[in-house]
Amino acid sequence: MVAPLRVGAGVKGKVNQALAQGLPVVGTPIAAEGIPLEHGHSALLADDAIGFAREVVRLYQDPVLWETLRRAGLEITETHYSSAAARRALGGLFRDLGLRADRMDPVGAKAG
Repeated sequence: MVAPLRVGAGVKGKVNQALAQGLPVVGTPIAAEGIPLEHGHSALLADDAIGFAREVVRLYQDPVLWETLRRAGLEITETHYSSAAARRALGGLFRDLGLRADRMDPVGAKAG
């Protein structure tokens, strides 16, 4: 996914959607704001047009890099943005507040 964003704030939904679909991301640092992306490991980032074009071509020509970024992106979305990640975060909050975390199961999840 190519994300040459020049303005924006917070987590970019389009970037997270691409990562969750297993699409490698080439973007600007603004596109990566709020997402734990690391240049060369989980995404390719560039500040200027020449660097951006270079990274797009690099990704297109390197299937090993494509696969590395694809896997890292899937791991990031599972670790930080999945429903399981939300349950873990809420469970910790519930425990900190002295509440029962087992009450977080979706309606009907324990029905059988």
